[in-house]
Amino acid sequence: MTVIFAAKYSGGVVVGADSRAHDHVTGHASANRMKLHQLNDRVFAAKAGYGPDADAIWQQFYELPDHEKLSVDAAGYQIRKMGAQTYVKCNARAKELGVIDPGLFILVAGLDSGLSPKIIYLNFKLGEYLDSLTCTAFGPIDTHGAANRILHEECVAGNGTIAMDHWAKRLTTECQVVAPHAIGYPLEMAFIEASGFERVTISSLSDPSVPCARKPCL
Repeated sequence: MTVIFAAKYSGGVVVGADSRAHDHVTGHASANRMKLHQLNDRVFAAKAGYGPDADAIWQQFYELPDHEKLSVDAAGYQIRKMGAQTYVKCNARAKELGVIDPGLFILVAGLDSGLSPKIIYLNFKLGEYLDSLTCTAFGPIDTHGAANRILHEECVAGNGTIAMDHWAKRLTTECQVVAPHAIGYPLEMAFIEASGFERVTISSLSDPSVPCARKPCL
């Protein structure tokens, strides 16, 4: 299990994930793993569900001759195609091993051809593909609902501006209550804007807040 999250804000979009991995067979925590991937300077993606077997998606994407120039829409289209094929292979292997299908879920976030922020939600297990979200998440609870609720609460408390790292910490904490063995720090986040991108690492819940106040698109 994993928590991945994304939210649009005035001038950009943030996407991130926790880093704890666990063995789907034993249910025990194994090792930290990178779940946030840079597709190019304008697009990042976060993955949940199948682990190393599904990471082939990223190498396939990087082998595209024009991957560095793709907008979030074009990158999302490619990831959707690659992810569908990868999910079928991973699910077949899970059945052979007698392992419950954990699914495959990817958030692709970045800038479109007009440099407007966008989030694409890909749920290969249920065949859900959404591209008009302002805030979403995937995890062990109603993470989409929790992400939006926390964002609104933080926005009210901050008079329209929130510390996005605090939003991510609160969401992670709620998910850890349900799956402490499978969700943990550090959190990796990427802020993508027309001027460039910035990666932020949150090592623990007690980490001091980083300068990442934004006005979310609600």
